[in-house]
Amino acid sequence: DLNSVFEIINKVQPQIIINTAAYTAVDDAENDPDTAMAINANALLPIVRYCKLNNKTLLHFSTDYVFNGKKNFPYDENDICDPLNQYGYSKLSGERIILEYAYGTRKNFNAPKFCFYILRSSWFYGAGDNFILKILNLAKKKDQLEIVSDQFGVPTSTNWLAALSLCILKQQDMPSGIYHAVPAGRTNWYEISKFVIEYAINLGMKFKLDLNKIYPIAASEYPILANRPKNSCLSAQKLIA
Repeated sequence: DLNSVFEIINKVQPQIIINTAAYTAVDDAENDPDTAMAINANALLPIVRYCKLNNKTLLHFSTDYVFNGKKNFPYDENDICDPLNQYGYSKLSGERIILEYAYGTRKNFNAPKFCFYILRSSWFYGAGDNFILKILNLAKKKDQLEIVSDQFGVPTSTNWLAALSLCILKQQDMPSGIYHAVPAGRTNWYEISKFVIEYAINLGMKFKLDLNKIYPIAASEYPILANRPKNSCLSAQKLIA
């Protein structure tokens, strides 16, 4: 209910809005693109309207899935977006709504009408449902696992991203814009699985799964609805600079 969202925000009158709401079920979005668009894009309309009318700050989280993964090197903020799935398309649509309200439909990139930060990040882990917890749970039930090894990206701690977000908001002179917010490094789902299980075993955890029974497979061998980019690596050089 976009009108209610605007009314509540306007009543509270926040100085800063941190938008953590997102539809993140990538495969489900293929069959339910309308819900993904409603949450990841359209819900931003009352938020950016409020920020524009009152000159307030917005910090919004986006994703590596706005890219198609065909590049051989980490993506920077100026690379062309070309999402492979409905989830990525809905997140890109959200980014474009923010930019349109900040700069206008002509994309005259002078001073924005309100302060905003779009943080693209990837492969979250932390409290709540995530890949690492899934692997630990599967290792207790299965004696072998087949894990995709040809999709590369950067795992990002939610605690790290939260701390970074607060640091950004405390800056007095950081320009509005899109930033890639990921740690350094590069890995794949198979390598993460091997690392997590080995680390957990060294901590004394017991599993049905043997460490040597984790096998790499191609993404094409894994049955999923949504296509994923093979290269999800993001360059954070703009943020570091």
